Amino acid sequence: MEAEALARNNQEAESKVVFDLLEKNRNPSYITTTATGAAYIEKILDSRRLELWGEGKSYLAMKRKKAAIKRGPNHLFFGGQTFSYDDDRLSMDIPQAEINNNPKLK
Repeated sequence: MEAEALARNNQEAESKVVFDLLEKNRNPSYITTTATGAAYIEKILDSRRLELWGEGKSYLAMKRKKAAIKRGPNHLFFGGQTFSYDDDRLSMDIPQAEINNNPKLK
């Protein structure tokens, strides 16, 4: 996330130092990318997806970037469907009993 933040704040050289450290820790033979701009940021995001696969981070990243996500065809529910970041089906309601019984929510 640090590498992405630096890249998005026009500090690409500093970002590549951070990104290289992560990538070389994963793969000692990693060679610094020559990608720049949007292509470089996409490389960072691809790396994050690989590193955090199965950790549940894609939902928050999708919301933060206001992106859409397409579920793979292997999903039991909504397989192959695309969801926008603001789709109501992605928001979870607080149960009414929790609202009624939690004074911090009133």
